[in-house]
Order: sequence, then structure tokens, then C-alpha cells
Amino acid sequence: MQLIIILCRSTGNTPSRLLFGLDQLGEIHDFLRLSLDSQTKDNRNLAELRAAVSCKIVENQTANEKTYNKSQKIATTYQINDYVDIINVDTIVDANKKLIPKYKGPYVVSKVLSADRYIVIDIPGFQIIQRCGVHRQ
Repeated sequence: MQLIIILCRSTGNTPSRLLFGLDQLGEIHDFLRLSLDSQTKDNRNLAELRAAVSCKIVENQTANEKTYNKSQKIATTYQINDYVDIINVDTIVDANKKLIPKYKGPYVVSKVLSADRYIVIDIPGFQIIQRCGVHRQ
């Protein structure tokens, strides 16, 4: 019978090695008990093993964070009185979505809020917001 040991990708060890300091021998739990009884505690330095695993987990988390951040786009920042367009998410029943404009606007940024949020208003002299509810033909 060949023993197959499956390692955790983030820790590089088996769960039983992290808990007991050695790998399980098989499916029956008596093997683990017998193995623990036969092993001396000198070659099972769990504190050192767990410290090494902790460093490996931090390395994996850093690598995962870098990979995630590569695909993220930095938000565009706007100032007060900048002109902006807003993506049109209106869905009109029985209207072909290919014919609906992709953007609404232009609008003027009137206030900058936290977390990349803005309050926009109509351009002075125009009433774009009032016309958005009108059914397009």
C-alpha cells in the first residue's frame, strides 16, 4: 500500500503535521496513536514548525494581494465644476437595449464626498435630470 500525502498549498504541510508533528500513516486512527507513542518529542518541534508555516502563510497572502491588485483600476478623481457623464443603467420595458444611449449627461460635479463618491447636478441652464424619465422614441 502506497502512502499518499496531500499538502496544503498555503501552509506546505499536512494538518496532522501541524497538530501532532508527524504525518498520519493511514485511514485508521490507531496508526496515528501508535505512531505518536513510538515517536520521541525531540524530532517534533511544533513551535518551530508552526512559526515557519506562519511565515509561509504571510508570503502567500502578500502574493495573493499583489495578484489581486494587478487587476484593479485606480478610481478617477474629479474636482468641483468638472463635467462628467454617468453610465446609463436604465432599462426600459420593450425597448431595444442596443439603441439606448450608453451614458447620461453631461453633468457638473457639485460636491466631492469620501470614498470616490460625488454629487452631480445639471449644467446651469439645462434640465437633463427632468428629461431622463421621458420615454424615448
